[in-house]
Amino acid sequence: MSPAAKPILVLVVGQTPPPQHGQAAMIQMLVDGPLAGVKVLHLRMAFSDNMDQVGRFQLRKVFHLVYLIFAIAFMRVRFGPKILYYPPSGPNRIPLIRDTLLLLSTRWMFHRTIFHFQASGVSELMASLPGWQRVLAYRALGKPDVAIQLSPQAVSDAAYLHAKRVYFIPNAANDHASTRPAKTTLSGQPKRLLYLGTVCETK
Repeated sequence: MSPAAKPILVLVVGQTPPPQHGQAAMIQMLVDGPLAGVKVLHLRMAFSDNMDQVGRFQLRKVFHLVYLIFAIAFMRVRFGPKILYYPPSGPNRIPLIRDTLLLLSTRWMFHRTIFHFQASGVSELMASLPGWQRVLAYRALGKPDVAIQLSPQAVSDAAYLHAKRVYFIPNAANDHASTRPAKTTLSGQPKRLLYLGTVCETK
C-alpha cells in the first residue's frame, strides 16, 4: 500500500474479555494487533460479564442488542466502514436468535461481510430449526463474502451457509512462557503440554 493510500476500514463487532474465553481472546488480539493496510473499528459486545451468563437469556441483553444495532448504524454513517467482521454464535438457540436479529437489522448496510466461526456448529442448529426460523436465520447468516474457520476438521458452517470464500486460520496465543528461563528435563522423558480451554459439558 502506498503511503498516500487510505487504509481499509473494517468494523469488528465482538466480545472482548471479560469474560475470558477463546473467542473473546482472539477478538482482543485482532483489535490490538497491527494489520497492514487495515484500520479496525471495534464495537464491543457486552452480553456476558462471566461464563455463567454466556448463552443465557437476560432482559438487559435485549437492551444491549438494541444499543448495538443503533451503534453499528451510527459507526457505518459516521466513519464509513464498508466491511463488517462478525463472529457468529455456536449451536445455542438464544445467541442464534441474537445474531439473526442483529444481522437482519444491520448487515445490509455493508458491502462485504466476514464471518469468523470461532464457535463452530451453528449450521447443525440451523438445520434442526422449523422452516420459517431456518429461513430467517439463513437470510441473516447466509452467503457471507468471507468465512474463516479454525480447521478443515471443524463443522463446516461455511459450506452450509454457502460462503463465497473460505479460509482456515487456527487460533493463536501469546507465548508468555517464552520470556522465562526453560526448566531442564531429564533426557528421554516426554515433553508435557498443558492445554487450557473453556470447561463446559460438551467439551
